[in-house]
Amino acid sequence: MRSYLLTISTLTLLTLLALSALTVIIPLYIQLLATLALSAVLWLICLRPPTVYETSLLPPGAKGLALPGLIFLTPGLREPERTRVLRHEYEHQRQMRRYSPLGVALFLGWHYLGGALWARLRGRRVSFMELYNANPLERQAMAVMEDEGYLLRVRDRAPR
Repeated sequence: MRSYLLTISTLTLLTLLALSALTVIIPLYIQLLATLALSAVLWLICLRPPTVYETSLLPPGAKGLALPGLIFLTPGLREPERTRVLRHEYEHQRQMRRYSPLGVALFLGWHYLGGALWARLRGRRVSFMELYNANPLERQAMAVMEDEGYLLRVRDRAPR
């Protein structure tokens, strides 16, 4: 399983980099206000129950992807696997609500980049999967996969 929030982390960091490249043209305080406004909009999107879609455009090996207000699933997932993946992705939605999408993106960037750099400084190479399995947000989402009492509040648009 891959880190599903890595996509939003990458997009947010690229947005921040693009804004910082515009420092010459746009004053820094306007860039900060734009970043905060984008974060607030994404956070508001996270407050409503996410909509579930099935798509074959997910990265290879991924069964689901959580973005603010959206959950994407691989087509053809059967029960109980589908419910397990939904629980996992819905927990990521709750994390985005709790920490904000920007906070999650910054944490993931720190975790993956910092973890890789720290390992390199110690003369060790780590794989993406090692970092993924050590990620506290993923551990928390994996813990709820088997929890039968975990309440899902989603709007399911996927065909059954």
